[in-house]
Amino acid sequence: MRRDIPLTYFGPAPSSVQKELVGPYQLLKSGTIDLDAGTIELPLYRGELTDGRNVWYVLTDTTDAGNGVALGLNVSSKLAFGDTGKGARSATLGGDGTLTFDSGTVDFSPERVSIAADGDGGTVTLSLTTGFSFSKPVLYLSLDANVDVAAALEAATLAPALSDIRVGGDDGAFSAVERLFAISNGPTGTENPQRQGFNSALSDRRGPLNVLGGIPTVATDYSPLWDVNIGTWSADAVAKGYTSRVIEEFQILGLVEQGWITGPGGAAFGSTGIIVNCPIVFRFL
Repeated sequence: MRRDIPLTYFGPAPSSVQKELVGPYQLLKSGTIDLDAGTIELPLYRGELTDGRNVWYVLTDTTDAGNGVALGLNVSSKLAFGDTGKGARSATLGGDGTLTFDSGTVDFSPERVSIAADGDGGTVTLSLTTGFSFSKPVLYLSLDANVDVAAALEAATLAPALSDIRVGGDDGAFSAVERLFAISNGPTGTENPQRQGFNSALSDRRGPLNVLGGIPTVATDYSPLWDVNIGTWSADAVAKGYTSRVIEEFQILGLVEQGWITGPGGAAFGSTGIIVNCPIVFRFL
């Protein structure tokens, strides 16, 4: 191709002119991404609990645009409304920059163990999950979920306190969440280009390819807290061979309107009450 059509023919790629509008584009800039391995290496910060125990955390999102630019974080104004009940932990900032949390340690045993060296300046490498947003393939971090099944499927930390955050009103006033669309019974098969869904994640041992709503630079309603809406292809859709990979919010909502996708067990489609904390990291297009 290079001999037939020289690269000078094409001019600069749109992503090199205004990266925030056209990918590939790294949204969470505080870490180093390895696209081949599907991981991101992030700075690891040390904090404390009020009883003096060390805790470790990463930074991914902020409500403050200035901090977002300075630290390479995603900006989500919606997070300001997540401070409800036990949905957010409070912490006191010390003179040395250490956060002392009122509560919130995690028991990683028996199958998961977190080990960190003393002192700041270390890093942690975390696996990324593939999904879609407005038909664009993306990578995101799966950090927390409020129910055990979701935590297991996303390989995330179980955080029941997230249940105190209101769901079901993602685009309404004072909402801390954005919608994530998951399919329960999509096509399966590791070599199937239409593969998607919880059943595929379990049988094919690959990601479920969930569909996210708004993400930074594409929409203004991004939040790393996702209100999970689970869709199930109807028996009629399966019988007619209509099941395929879906990659866009309004595509899914159109199929819901036509009755091809419902909630689990034929119930009305909508919020399941499941919340997952999944910061967006990278956009391919």
